[in-house]
Amino acid sequence: MISTESPWAPARQIGPWLAAQTGAPGWAECQVSLISGGKSNLTFRVASDAGEAIIRRPPAGDHAAGAHDVLREARVQQRLASSAVPVPEILGVDSGDLLGVPFYAMQSVDGHCIRERLPAGFATSATDRRGLTFAMIDVF
Repeated sequence: MISTESPWAPARQIGPWLAAQTGAPGWAECQVSLISGGKSNLTFRVASDAGEAIIRRPPAGDHAAGAHDVLREARVQQRLASSAVPVPEILGVDSGDLLGVPFYAMQSVDGHCIRERLPAGFATSATDRRGLTFAMIDVF
């Protein structure tokens, strides 16, 4: 079922678009919810019988040319896909034809989004934090 509470009015178009992009009809009926927004690119979670995906699009309003280039984000991730850097699979990219703004959809990946602080109970010992640090260095 599509959420009518989505802060993104075109959310009803995303499910059928994802179904066409992936060839998986289970995307046609979906629920879209805002994960983060503001003046940064907006991030939405899409949940359906086919699974979960993430949508990224620029914020509303005016911004400097080149700022909030979600198509560049998608291109970088697509190029990194054949490298050792772990990136989610890009499910589809739209330059603005569908919704009037560019956006892309990527596979949802389990994990923690660490912004300012580690989640409670995550890497609580010095050994855990050291291991986490070296794991990040190994990836980059």
